[in-house]
Amino acid sequence: MIQGIDWVGIVGAISGLSAFVAWIVRDVRKPKLRISEGPYTQNYHFQGTTIVWRFVNLEVITSKGRTASRCVAKVSILRHPSTMTIFRQEHAIHWADVPYSGRSTSAEPVDIWGAPQRLDVAFTTPNMNGQSMLATPIALYSAWNYSTTVPQAVLLQGEYILKVKVSCENGKGDTKVIKLTSPQQWGNLEVEEMIVRSKLRRSGKRLYFEKAYLPKGRS
Repeated sequence: MIQGIDWVGIVGAISGLSAFVAWIVRDVRKPKLRISEGPYTQNYHFQGTTIVWRFVNLEVITSKGRTASRCVAKVSILRHPSTMTIFRQEHAIHWADVPYSGRSTSAEPVDIWGAPQRLDVAFTTPNMNGQSMLATPIALYSAWNYSTTVPQAVLLQGEYILKVKVSCENGKGDTKVIKLTSPQQWGNLEVEEMIVRSKLRRSGKRLYFEKAYLPKGRS
């Protein structure tokens, strides 16, 4: 046996390297959600009726040809009109074509593979002038069944900066920042994607970074 060689250390190093490589391989093979399309607005004939609602949508796909399990989507309100009172900063929002009920207040998990999954972010209806609503399951249920609004989901007329986050149990998620314009006339609900930038500001002798939200393509 060769003297002076730390065989225990070498074996330990090889074992550690093997574990690291195995972790890398597993991580690379994990599905990754990607917000592939949107944001965009679209009018839909709601549930096969003649009633038209207007939605803000995104589309989500998974990469690597693997199923992303129990995917959920949430929206956070980053900025809002100064006259608006926000009851909650973060809300679970609705995957299109997934059944919802008046008892559904939490995230609705779905499995995503193959075809893109459409995500409802916000909506307006013909009797909803001067405001829109975040597309939470209970807000959609209430608007459809009772023609009423849910205060926690209401976005009064004005501009909002929202961050949409999608995640899954077995992989990685994605985020997108958007500017939503809640309209006076329900059919004018609009949205655009934003880019987040940090700007150096001065207040007296103090320097600090301030987040700026700029329209994508014009940043």
